[in-house]
Amino acid sequence: MSKGFCQEKHGAYGIHARRKYSDLRSREGKHLKAIMDGIVSDLGGKDKLNSGQCLILDGLRSKIIIVQQIARYIDEQKTSLVNKQGELSSSILRSDFNMYSESIRRDLETLYIMRRRVKHSTYEKAIESLQRGKGGGV
Repeated sequence: MSKGFCQEKHGAYGIHARRKYSDLRSREGKHLKAIMDGIVSDLGGKDKLNSGQCLILDGLRSKIIIVQQIARYIDEQKTSLVNKQGELSSSILRSDFNMYSESIRRDLETLYIMRRRVKHSTYEKAIESLQRGKGGGV
């Protein structure tokens, strides 16, 4: 039974990488959990997250795993992947690493911007807040 036409079976998509990052006994699993728990804590805890933030966090977790796998691959190479200018010599690694790193940055920026918005549970509370002069958005 096929699991998908384009399913990757190596690298960050392989069973070993997925297992390593989901197993909280492994160094990688503990590190990823600490990162994700720290972000959730910064945002006020799980009970304060809205659906959009949860969706962004799910994607962020995957992107962090991919960046860590790329960094691990680079560290394990016996020959230097860094040229004299200090850049990765492989254009694929360079573009993927930069693309995922930038995507992580944008996700974090979006999460922290969403956190700053004042949330009101009802229309009446929003109007009351505006009347008291606190401002904020709905």
